[in-house]
Amino acid sequence: MANDKNYVSPSLLQQKSQEVMQVHEELSASLERLTAIVNSLEEVWSDDAQALMSEKYAQLRQHTLPNFLQLVENYGQIMRRRAESAMQDVNANKRTIENFL
Repeated sequence: MANDKNYVSPSLLQQKSQEVMQVHEELSASLERLTAIVNSLEEVWSDDAQALMSEKYAQLRQHTLPNFLQLVENYGQIMRRRAESAMQDVNANKRTIENFL
């Protein structure tokens, strides 16, 4: 079964879910740094262009970015739950075989 391209081991799926959650954490940290950069511009640049840029970033930060972060987090959680379910299936199969013999 390990050579079957339709099969992903529970441990590999768990590892990949952890990688996705790491990406989520890195994205969150990067967005905080980006916000700090945009906000720091307000201290040294004040005209209509800067105000418009800050307003557009605020809209992006309020609507689009949280949705994207939630999507990444949800994807990692789904992978983790599937890995846990697959491991339970593997363990149940082992118990069935042990009880049979």
